[in-house]
Amino acid sequence: MNDLLNKLKKEDQFLLRLYKGIQILYWILIPVYTMFFVFAPDKELTLIERFGGGCAVIAFIIFVIIFRKRIKEQKSVDYSLPSVQMLEHAAERYKIWKPEIKWALLAVLITDVGMVLLSYDEMKGLSPIMRILQIQYIFIPMIIVAILVGIFWWYKKHKPLRDHALELLEELKS
Repeated sequence: MNDLLNKLKKEDQFLLRLYKGIQILYWILIPVYTMFFVFAPDKELTLIERFGGGCAVIAFIIFVIIFRKRIKEQKSVDYSLPSVQMLEHAAERYKIWKPEIKWALLAVLITDVGMVLLSYDEMKGLSPIMRILQIQYIFIPMIIVAILVGIFWWYKKHKPLRDHALELLEELKS
């Protein structure tokens, strides 16, 4: 039990630092994108490109909200709870699919729309559908790789913690 508790504390501290760092990055990107792509006085920026920049800003805001929620959850972890409760919370905390996944997918979709809009005018020789598909040829594989890396990371780092917590939980309940 102590071994699992030490590993959980270490991973929870790492995740808290990671979430804070990513949130800081998004807090930097939000005003930068807002200034450069939404409110920039540059006459060469078209309305479509401004909407694309706005989509990126909206997606960043959604990600900030997701990471803020995660930070709050990580800060509220209580290792002094009774063992059964602490293990249940740990198993829940380290499951692969969390409720906010739908918000993250929405942010990814909005990012995709933003990328299409930001690049739309640059591909003037192509039909509208080909302009959209050109971005998808790059964006979809990037998202698939990101998801696979996330699953691999969960499988190597978090699944063993979750499995160990569920195993101990089962022992305690029987």
